[in-house]
Amino acid sequence: MERSPAEELRSMAQELGLRVNSPEFAKAMDGADPLRRFRERFCIPRVKDVVDGTDPGSTKECIYLCGHSLGLKPKSTDEYVQKVLDNWARTGVESHFRGKFPAASCEAAPKKMTADLVGAHEDEVVVMNGLTVNLHLLMLTYYKPRGKRCKLVIEWDAFPSDVYAAQSQVEHQGLDLESNLIYLRAREGEQLLREEDILDLIETQGETIAMLLLPGVQYYTGQSFDIKKITDAARSKGCVIVWDLAHAVGNVKLRLSDWNVDLAAWCSYKYLNSGAGCLGAAFVSRRFQESQGLLPALRGWWGVKPQTKFTMLREFDPCTTADVFKLSNCPPLLVAPIMASLEIFTEAGEDARLRKQFLLTGYLELLLEEELGANHDLADAAAPFHIITPRDPAARGTQLSIHIRHRPPEVHKLFHAKGIICDFRAPSVIRLAPVPLYNSYSDVWNCIDILKGIVKELASSSYQTNGC
Repeated sequence: MERSPAEELRSMAQELGLRVNSPEFAKAMDGADPLRRFRERFCIPRVKDVVDGTDPGSTKECIYLCGHSLGLKPKSTDEYVQKVLDNWARTGVESHFRGKFPAASCEAAPKKMTADLVGAHEDEVVVMNGLTVNLHLLMLTYYKPRGKRCKLVIEWDAFPSDVYAAQSQVEHQGLDLESNLIYLRAREGEQLLREEDILDLIETQGETIAMLLLPGVQYYTGQSFDIKKITDAARSKGCVIVWDLAHAVGNVKLRLSDWNVDLAAWCSYKYLNSGAGCLGAAFVSRRFQESQGLLPALRGWWGVKPQTKFTMLREFDPCTTADVFKLSNCPPLLVAPIMASLEIFTEAGEDARLRKQFLLTGYLELLLEEELGANHDLADAAAPFHIITPRDPAARGTQLSIHIRHRPPEVHKLFHAKGIICDFRAPSVIRLAPVPLYNSYSDVWNCIDILKGIVKELASSSYQTNGC
């Protein structure tokens, strides 16, 4: 039986002769961290730039725990973007075919590294558009209600953009939402959606389900799902399943081809660090594409074979890969940031990244429990903090979602004032994500130390809420 993160961390602390919940242990772990050099490859925000009223001469760095929302900028991004601009300036229209990222083929540059990251064949991945656009393109093509198989399934607590996409796809087919959009809900009094409930729905209603849209990692709770098991169950009932991997890619282990996934889409600005609103990507498996025999519902010039593109055919001559879904040329200015980040992922290696994630998020969990009395039992009314995210490392990634029982908006406000960058989701949850490529064990220890101070501060009568 594998040891838990807490067990491994305590064993390491014992070997070092240090207390696991001490700053000395955190520093020792940082010193032994094989990924520590990568922190210097990212721009860490300074407190003076994000906290109003900070001494403008201060050089203190924030503790950035918000990579689940927007990853930090790799320093090499500036160089790569500048090369694109310089190439355009020097060569004009020839920049379509010259330079580091030629405009006519720049989307090919990140293809292999992206495919490696999600465990796919290169020809199954296409870099294009934004996440919701890609979900629409996939659903327009493959959500085909027929007979009694009309329903589309989505989780009740899905990210709003996914909900709107699902609703609009059902309505686009001329179907009523009440009868044809099924919501998966957590059980009464629970925060997590049980996998057995997903499987039970597929088993009992699968013959009426045309498509499911589910997350690889749930954005609010940080819960990850068994993609292979759920995909296999859906296929056994003839259902198509689309995976939204926005919070999974660059975070948890993915093997889309080996798991026989049909369809998936994701963005690149969270754990992939490419900048707000940067390009997304989609996965369409070889097997699925061949078995369906469908052309994209929406087509564009960039979806034709490269060999015939400039013959300007009136008939659509489709690519035989996932590239057939491309509509327009890819902007090299957006490929450049993706490449800057993917090169770091490739250099760091998946095994080392996932190993550090296992320990780093485990360290956050351990300190929350030992130093602040947090636990995973929402029914425990005495606990000041509840960790919503599953305890099982196999059922989560980097993120821990913390339910704060007392004065949650004020806790977040003080967090920010003290240079801890995380996010707040009403009514009571703070999401913390110690990212292995740029966060340290000392970041985690300092975060909890500051949170302990905030608890004391709020308990005192001297703190004024200022209307919060």
